[in-house]
Amino acid sequence: FKPLQTKADKLDYFVKEDKLQEFPYIRELLSGDQETRDAAIERLEDYPEFASPMVLLLGAEYYAQQGNKEKAAIYLLVSQLRAQFDMQRWPVVNDSGLKSRQTTHPAKDTFSLSKQVSKQITGWAVADKSRALKILHDVKLWDKKTSYAYRPTYDLPSSTDIETWKDLHEAASKSFIDKQVEIITLIHP
Repeated sequence: FKPLQTKADKLDYFVKEDKLQEFPYIRELLSGDQETRDAAIERLEDYPEFASPMVLLLGAEYYAQQGNKEKAAIYLLVSQLRAQFDMQRWPVVNDSGLKSRQTTHPAKDTFSLSKQVSKQITGWAVADKSRALKILHDVKLWDKKTSYAYRPTYDLPSSTDIETWKDLHEAASKSFIDKQVEIITLIHP
């Protein structure tokens, strides 16, 4: 395993498409060898800015299997948050130039697969209101400090201008967090 980039290199919060990097250790995250998976998770921890929502979902699955439900919940939620933002900044546009419905976006695969991982941790995460709110707080902090420097595992659909990404991210993040808080409030009135 060699590093992707040194920590001394400063990244902008939103990295232009031509500078995005794929996380090169996906195969290792899927390995049946525990040592190989452990090493890939170390790289994920060292370089989360290069982890696409799908890679973060693999991290959530890893932590769930290891019994670290809090870390699994954080990775699950940041995976979903980033996938939601990706659908905004890279919309699917049909032949006539109109944005297609979100259901056709390739990032939807992350949400579909996250249902399997979430079965292992969602009940635990929301069973305690203070724990659920702390996890959401940690998700917001993680997202705030982690650059968007990853290239997703799928071909990028059309792109919005990078100048709009800050506003799109704020809206997607607010919508996502608000929805999570609403769910917690329904469970714990």
